[in-house]
Amino acid sequence: MKKIITLAFIACSFAFYSCEDIVDELDKFTEFELAFTEEFTYPAAPLFADSIRFDGPPTSTNSDSTFKTNNTQRELVEKVEVKNLDLVITAPDSGNFQFMDYIRVFIMADLNGDGFITDETERIEVANKLVIPSTIGKELILDPIPGDFKLFVFSEEISLSLQYGTNKPTTFPLDIDVNVEFTVNAKVLGV
Repeated sequence: MKKIITLAFIACSFAFYSCEDIVDELDKFTEFELAFTEEFTYPAAPLFADSIRFDGPPTSTNSDSTFKTNNTQRELVEKVEVKNLDLVITAPDSGNFQFMDYIRVFIMADLNGDGFITDETERIEVANKLVIPSTIGKELILDPIPGDFKLFVFSEEISLSLQYGTNKPTTFPLDIDVNVEFTVNAKVLGV
């Protein structure tokens, strides 16, 4: 009965949608989200700078267990894209991002297994905000960069790297959460 309903749905869909629309709708059933949060402490900076780079600590991806939970495995993953990336100041309450001119966020991983992140192929930009409004508050939503980041998600650990410019000094440290949400498109086992 379930197969008949599915076939009827597909047949009816052809009457109202193009094949591309149907494929897009069916793809939604093979997508799931994979989220990471990294915590940074931005130190008090009495001077401003055109470009500062700050590399975060390694974070375990736990991707294989997430794939298993979603009834797939890494060999069946077709694409991994950044869906959302935002920064949120968690302390102090008076903190805001008005000191930043721009920010670029990179993902880093040891892709060749040598224990080091040695070249630019192991560090790639995933999101940015090239113009930050002077009225920005505690949350900064970045613009995702199109790309396929599955090799990074397959790594046991990833790190985020922030590159930013400042336009004024800060007098106190800021605790910042960097939240990344990936969309994983994968084939489902048994289908």
